[in-house]
Amino acid sequence: MGSVPCCDCRAMALSAVRWRGPWEEILSDLNTRIEAMHRSDTRIAWAFVVGLWLAISFVAYGTWDLAPSPGARVMLLIGGALVLIYNTAAIMAMLRHYREDRDFMYGLDIQFMDAARAAKGK
Repeated sequence: MGSVPCCDCRAMALSAVRWRGPWEEILSDLNTRIEAMHRSDTRIAWAFVVGLWLAISFVAYGTWDLAPSPGARVMLLIGGALVLIYNTAAIMAMLRHYREDRDFMYGLDIQFMDAARAAKGK
């Protein structure tokens, strides 16, 4: 038979959280900073994807007449398309991973940035 706890541990934990008022503000601020960093990284990643698509398209357009034959053009288009598809998929997977581990990864970044800022200020 399992043992019966002598107290309601969940209630104690909740009361401890309520007792720590300043922590709620700190966690709220931390979450705000994490969300801002994640949004910024997501925007930068998508800007990179758009830039890559534009660059590959520009190169394809600029070098179209340099290809020696229609078969070479098809091969170059297929190669460029593969680069675009795989790089876009990789960025999407990276963003999905960032979203899943967002609190851990960005929390560490913020902790180190705050420590560096504090050390610099001394």
